[in-house]
Amino acid sequence: MRFAQSCILGRLRNQTFLSLAEANAAIAQALDRINDHVMRRLGVSRRQLFETVERPALASLPLEDYEFAEWRLARVSTDYHVEFKTFFYSVPHSLIRRRSSA
Repeated sequence: MRFAQSCILGRLRNQTFLSLAEANAAIAQALDRINDHVMRRLGVSRRQLFETVERPALASLPLEDYEFAEWRLARVSTDYHVEFKTFFYSVPHSLIRRRSSA
């Protein structure tokens, strides 16, 4: 990341962009140059390494969206509420003084 940042910012630091699209196009061009440059020690480019080593190892995204959930133990107080992160949630009165996951 640091290498890419210094190469891109170093190359574009003296240019003036009049639109975000123009700046993004210049960044994309600089990024392509970095990815296509053949590294001396390895004899291949970053793009070639990605295509041969990393792309085959990538897994497809799951079909269902990720849903964050946090589970905690809570005790129902006498006012029919459970507190979670300074918020109070109403629960059925039959659960008073019961301890369950919230």
